[in-house]
Amino acid sequence: MKVLGGRRGYADLRAAEPVDVLFNPRESGAVTVRIFTVRGRLVREQTVPCTQGVQTGFSWNGENADGGRVAAGVYLVRVTGAGLNVTKRIAVVQ
Repeated sequence: MKVLGGRRGYADLRAAEPVDVLFNPRESGAVTVRIFTVRGRLVREQTVPCTQGVQTGFSWNGENADGGRVAAGVYLVRVTGAGLNVTKRIAVVQ
């Protein structure tokens, strides 16, 4: 799994730079992308259909489940399903 954020390696919400989460599933099916605060609070969740061996992605614009902007800080991105179980960190600035 790769987490790509903006031009400088982090998500800059002032510049409307999204975070792109890219993954190559080992199996066909559904992948769930969850974004958490470092304290474990779920911020956003999205299920993405995917095909084995085909790079698939999810773009996060820094909004929480209610459509509000998240605060600046470090977040955890967890990708599970279709043979994947990976967690990475991302930084968000404002």
